[in-house]
Amino acid sequence: MDFWQSFAFLNIDHVVDLATEAENLGYTGVALGDHLAIPQDVSSPYPYSPDGIAAFDPATEFPDPWPLVAVMAAATTRLRFTTCVYIVPLRDPFSLAKSTATCALLSSNRVVLGAGVGWMKEEFDLVGRSFADRGRRTDEMLDVVAKIHRGGVIEHHGEFYDFGSITAAPAPTRPVPVWIGGQSPAALRRAARHEGWIGAPATADEVGAIVSALARARAEVNRAGEPFETVVILKDGRDLDPDAFRRLEDVGVTSVVLPALTYGVDETSYEFKRDRLADFADKVLREF
Repeated sequence: MDFWQSFAFLNIDHVVDLATEAENLGYTGVALGDHLAIPQDVSSPYPYSPDGIAAFDPATEFPDPWPLVAVMAAATTRLRFTTCVYIVPLRDPFSLAKSTATCALLSSNRVVLGAGVGWMKEEFDLVGRSFADRGRRTDEMLDVVAKIHRGGVIEHHGEFYDFGSITAAPAPTRPVPVWIGGQSPAALRRAARHEGWIGAPATADEVGAIVSALARARAEVNRAGEPFETVVILKDGRDLDPDAFRRLEDVGVTSVVLPALTYGVDETSYEFKRDRLADFADKVLREF
């Protein structure tokens, strides 16, 4: 099993130093959050809490993940990077392809695109993007990004994007893997067409059911024999011992994303976060 550490909600001036700490301690990678802007009044239900209310304050900082990946990549040699998750349909496919390709090149292919369709209609309204068709638009955007990443002259004729011959260099030296976020049937079917799934179920039983659903979906699109990552975002990993992670591994989990270092605590010093990284590494990582 691989262990990723969420860097959501971190002070931006701690990110690079904590990335080097994470690499030295043996973490596989770091995951970054994403929002463009948070309206003060949000009525859209948050899908990952019982009451439908997002746990973060509207004033929470969400730095653009791609510049953060670039600076962390420059300070590390092995650490991998993903978004958890990047809200694809808020953007256009050309900008997304450019950002991910550039970061892949700068990091020697240590980038994974964790992609989601979003849940906050108010955020879509801010940028004039349709919320109702975001799933279909995401599918087509990822198709366009994949074409661009293959390099050379491409064209595309689809429902949302229709263009003739273009180039959008540079292309990465190999495709950027895509992990799809979400737990709806549509999200699982979308994940089956890509390289992985990333989500936040609460129990091992829920993970097992999702793994089975993903296996069926991958068989339907003839991708059952290809490598696939099943990544679980944990709400709280502080009290989990190695056996708990082995149980997740037994039901098919290949990676976990540990909660943000500042999630649910008031202490925000760099030393506190560094010690928290080290404590988990001592208790759990060395067992794997």
